[in-house]
This record gives sequence, structure tokens and C-alpha cells, in this order.
Amino acid sequence: MSGRATGRRAIVFGAGGRFSALPLRGALRAEGWDLVEAASEQELFALAREAAPSLIAIQSAAQSGGALATARSLRAEAAQVPLLLVAPSCPGELAIAAMRAGFNDVLVDCCSASDAAEALARLVQVAPARRAAEPLLSGDRLVGKSRAVEQLRHSIQRVAASDSNVLITGETGTGKELTAELIHRNSRRRDKPFVSINCAAIPDGLLESELFGYERGAFTGAHSAHAGKFEQAQDGTLLLDEV
Repeated sequence: MSGRATGRRAIVFGAGGRFSALPLRGALRAEGWDLVEAASEQELFALAREAAPSLIAIQSAAQSGGALATARSLRAEAAQVPLLLVAPSCPGELAIAAMRAGFNDVLVDCCSASDAAEALARLVQVAPARRAAEPLLSGDRLVGKSRAVEQLRHSIQRVAASDSNVLITGETGTGKELTAELIHRNSRRRDKPFVSINCAAIPDGLLESELFGYERGAFTGAHSAHAGKFEQAQDGTLLLDEV
């Protein structure tokens, strides 16, 4: 069965040779994407500049360091194009390193067809935000014009266009909560609640009640029903600080 034409082009590159992530290939073809395979890293960069891709997928070998370095360089050539890392496995430390390198998502190369389709759907959500080079709403709250601050502004715009969970790391006082607020302010959820909860300030025995709420009479002292933070942030953004 041939896929429907969408006008979208995906560039795929296998760092160790041929791009062999069959579930992702199948999902792209089923959605009617134009699939272009780069035979070398040099060709990958040329295609990123000249082929106007809607997605770039890089498949890494067991060691993902090369793919991360490629993503960092690609951001200079195709700053707005969603990048997908396809790896043999996805431990937490790899996911964090991939996002820091500029990848938008990570997919396991032996995933199911449905997982590949879901990853593709998440990345497609980024496309509308890429077409309009609009300034970051409330971006003046980020003080500074250094390269690092500009990269942060770009990252906020990139992740705000999707509904994915976001991990924000940094030392105390570096602006993690401000970053979360700007992500919310620049997302489709901007008119819905932004709810922040300091998890470190809540005793272990009360954390579940604070997050999920409780009904009247659920325990001694529960004289009325209480909505949890998840319910309060319905359709908006929930920041779990100091998680």
C-alpha cells in the first residue's frame, strides 16, 4: 500500500553504514514522506543545507558519541529541523545527552511500528512553529545576549511546540523555573494553568495526596475533597521542581 503524499522530506543517516531502522522507514513511507538517505556525514550536511528537510533521523551504533557530535554540528546547518536519534537502547543518561546535543526525540531502532509512528507524530507537531520565525514571548525575562542564552531561547521555542515532557537541569539559581514558565508561555497551553510544586518541601507521606488529591473522608482530617496538582494543571503545564 502506497502512502499518501504529504510534501514532507526526511533525511536518514546511519552512522555505521546503511540506515536499518525498519519500523521508522515503514512509518515514514506509510505517511507518504519523501525518504532521502545520506551515504556519508558530508552528504548529510549538504542535504541538510539544500534539500529543505522536514526531519533528519540519525541511527547510531553502540557508541552514540559520534551521533551526538553530528547533531551539534547539524544545528548550525539546519537549526530549525527536528532531529531524531535512533539508538540500540535509550538509558536515561543517553536521553539527556541527546536533548542537550540538539535531538528532539530518541527512538529505539528495534521499536514497534506503533512506537515509530508515535515518535513521528510528536516530531511533526514541531513543524508549524518552524515556519514562522516569531520572537520568544516574554523572552526579555531572559537577561543576556550571549551564545548560551540565545541557544536557550531557541531550545525553549523548540520544546514549547510539542507536548513532550521536558527535563530542565541546572544549578540552584540558574533559572529553571523561569525556563519552565517560558516554555508554558510559548506553548499551545499558554491560556491554561501553570502549576509549580516544590517536591523537596513535601513530606514523603503527603506527596501522593498533593499530586493526585483526595476525597472527603479518605483519611483523618480530610474534611473536604482536595484537587491534586495534576488536576489543577489540567490541559496546562505542571512543573515538578526539585524532583
